[in-house]
Amino acid sequence: MGRKFVVLREDGAEVVLEEVVAPDEQRLHDRFRRSPGLLPIEDMNLDGPLLVVGRKSASRPVASTSSA
Repeated sequence: MGRKFVVLREDGAEVVLEEVVAPDEQRLHDRFRRSPGLLPIEDMNLDGPLLVVGRKSASRPVASTSSA
């Protein structure tokens, strides 16, 4: 069971949210790409706003073109 948070909406209603685990890493990456404000940048002593400039990619060996 994850942590629970109470969010107070502008209309005064309280909404209880429960922390959940991301089903897989790709969905977690996608969520942060769509909502970078979810990252706790203050805890990392960073100033915002954030901008996604790259993503993790697979690497593969590069064939040598030299004829040494």
